[in-house]
Amino acid sequence: MTRVAVLGAGAWGTSIASVLAGRLEVTLWARDPAQAEAIARTRRNERYLRGIEIPAAVKVSSDFSESARADLVLAATPVAGLREVLTKIEKKAP
Repeated sequence: MTRVAVLGAGAWGTSIASVLAGRLEVTLWARDPAQAEAIARTRRNERYLRGIEIPAAVKVSSDFSESARADLVLAATPVAGLREVLTKIEKKAP
């Protein structure tokens, strides 16, 4: 199965990860460990998508190394932080 990493656990990243989880192995990366833990525990991202349940198939993590091993990386971060996030990717990924 294709592994996809969605970088950024805001409204856009959470939505993309939720939609893709029906067909692909998805990891949603959150920069803030507390946010990642809360999303993983409650299966909701109340800060950005109040009342929307995140599918159980979405793996939520603040460990960037898990995301960097994906076959496909989708950046859903604010532009101001994009360079910092993308420089963390250890290999070239589509």
